[in-house]
Amino acid sequence: MLKRTVEYREIIKRLNQTYNIKCKAKESGEFIKLFAESPEDVRKLTSYLDEQQKEYFVISDKAEKPVKIVIKGLPINTDPEEIKNELNEKGFRVDKVNQLKKFKTREPLPIFQVHLFKTSNIQEIYKLETLFYIMIRVEKYIIKQNHQCYNCQLWNHGSKGCRLNPKCVICAGTHPTKECPSKGKENAEIKCANCGGPHTANYRGCPRYPKTQQFRTTQTGKSFAEAVKEKNNPPASNGNAVRTGETEIKEVTVNPPLPPKQREGRDDKQAQPRGMPTPQRGELQDVLELATELRKIFSAINDVSGTLKAMKSKENVWEKLMILAEALRSPSIND
Repeated sequence: MLKRTVEYREIIKRLNQTYNIKCKAKESGEFIKLFAESPEDVRKLTSYLDEQQKEYFVISDKAEKPVKIVIKGLPINTDPEEIKNELNEKGFRVDKVNQLKKFKTREPLPIFQVHLFKTSNIQEIYKLETLFYIMIRVEKYIIKQNHQCYNCQLWNHGSKGCRLNPKCVICAGTHPTKECPSKGKENAEIKCANCGGPHTANYRGCPRYPKTQQFRTTQTGKSFAEAVKEKNNPPASNGNAVRTGETEIKEVTVNPPLPPKQREGRDDKQAQPRGMPTPQRGELQDVLELATELRKIFSAINDVSGTLKAMKSKENVWEKLMILAEALRSPSIND
């Protein structure tokens, strides 16, 4: 990813024609994505950019990235170096082992992250049931937050291949964070390197912090086209939850209000909300008769507001009915 400059098109032309580095470009905001055809071209490209002192960062190819797993079940005081040696003896190629910590308190957790180089037996790691004769569980490491570069404070790339100018996570200065003069000071001025706000650059509430993409659970037994069709054309429902495959979906039909001109020309059948059963003529007559009887009952209550207030103060249905019965017998609920 090359930082955009005025002469970036000339740079791409020079790379292909003068230095014979086969690469293509694609615009991406304030950066230009460069795609090299071979690993040799990648090495030549990064060497050229370093010589020209251009700002860029490298996104590692998936084939080069290590496989990350977590081991659960080991004692919290287990030495990560011992885990690395034990896994190497079992035939796995381990890059490094880290012990995970709580985000806020930084207290260590009994969970160890392992970086593995890709080998032919890499999938066997998930079948591992014991380590040091202790029962363990091996799981795929799932990133729950966006990865931020410690050098430039941007996201979704690491500091190892970053050649952008450094920015401080504390004060947004053009120096590495470890060299910040405000580091450790109580009343130090804090400024975000991404939005300029009064917070550190790794603050999750920053308006420039990437939004985590939410993925739906896979629906078994359905093709992608069927899932999209169902999403775009949901069936009418009365709000009940239905389970399809492994995904639980709650369907609620809400009809937006229509403009007055459209609403006047609709008959009763068209105005009926979708998903609600149309009442039959006999049922409608019963409802009207019930309303008439209830009106007769409530007309006998002298203090309607006092009765309503007393009923609202009770949660039990029978207590509400007792208050209503007492109001029908008494001239006033407050007497």
